[in-house]
Amino acid sequence: MKKILTGYLRFAGVIVFSLLMLVLMHYVIIHWQAKKEQACARNIMTRVDVVSHQIRQTIGRNQLLKSTHCNDELLEKMRSETWRASFTEDIGILHLPGLLSLSAGALTVVVLLSFLTGSMIVCILSRLRQTFRSLEYRLNKAIQTKALYLEYQPLVRLRDCRIVGAEALVRWRDSHYGQVSPEQFIELADRLALSAPLTRLVITRALVEMSSVLRSDNMFSLSINLSGQETLNENTTRFLDEQLRNFRVPRPRIKIEITEKNVLDFTALVRFTAALKRRGYQIALDDFGTGSSNLVWLRDVPCDDVKIDKVFIGNIEDENNRVIFTAILKMVSALHKGVVIEGVETEAELAFIRDNAPDALVQGWYFYKSLSATSLRVLLAAQS
Repeated sequence: MKKILTGYLRFAGVIVFSLLMLVLMHYVIIHWQAKKEQACARNIMTRVDVVSHQIRQTIGRNQLLKSTHCNDELLEKMRSETWRASFTEDIGILHLPGLLSLSAGALTVVVLLSFLTGSMIVCILSRLRQTFRSLEYRLNKAIQTKALYLEYQPLVRLRDCRIVGAEALVRWRDSHYGQVSPEQFIELADRLALSAPLTRLVITRALVEMSSVLRSDNMFSLSINLSGQETLNENTTRFLDEQLRNFRVPRPRIKIEITEKNVLDFTALVRFTAALKRRGYQIALDDFGTGSSNLVWLRDVPCDDVKIDKVFIGNIEDENNRVIFTAILKMVSALHKGVVIEGVETEAELAFIRDNAPDALVQGWYFYKSLSATSLRVLLAAQS
């Protein structure tokens, strides 16, 4: 039904634009006719003046007329006859204006050209409409206009259930597509080479909203995710340093989360994280346990925390999950790195974590869903 309605609307659009083109051409022809008539009128008046002059000379020589009155009558009659003859000779008698003056063949050609032009206009408008409604175009526009927003997933210290940090999560609600999945538009941003402006938008917006907390609470840290492409961008660190100076936020209050997804050069990633560590930033390995080379990452990337993916805690009743989860905990603890467990949602999951990692930090809906900056600041104020 929707396709049929769209087809009817397009056909109606073709008819409307075709009629508009016909009206336009009608008035163009009328304008051209008026111009030609004016030119012909000027030509006729010139001829009349010449003839009148010749008549006056003839009358003067032959003295055929006895009075000025007769002379004027004769001149007026000859002027009228000359106008009629010259007008008929130059442009013919034009009784019908615009398109109505055309022959049947010419009128057919004009109608066909108008229909083709109307069809072309509708086609172009349909293509533009599809472009403007495409997710790629709308994401680019949303980044340019800063239409994306942030939510914050609190990071809870299990020992005393206090919020000691938060992860900045970018969100996008589009007027046409609604709430777009972060996985979808972040991957799309990488593919469209929009990861740099997206990252800058997230950094700036997060500091605008949370800089006051970061300056006043030395125990609170803000986690910011960087895509693999941004680890190859030398301007990323420079921009981050500049923004922290502008907002007077100490570097240790910022935790950079790195994931294997879309990492293009592991060696460059190691250099990038090492440079960040030297500058005083914290580093966290995100989604640990879900990639193909996490053990190498754990060995070579200078990180402070390891975030264990929710896939291992989500089905903790499964014996294999329990074994893998406890093995990861022992390995990370042996390397003297902090543990962050993602996706904690049930009492059973929390109890298992308390038994095996009482000093861990946890994220998940069991404590809090992602919050706006205002809601998070209210919680932190109540906590303190």
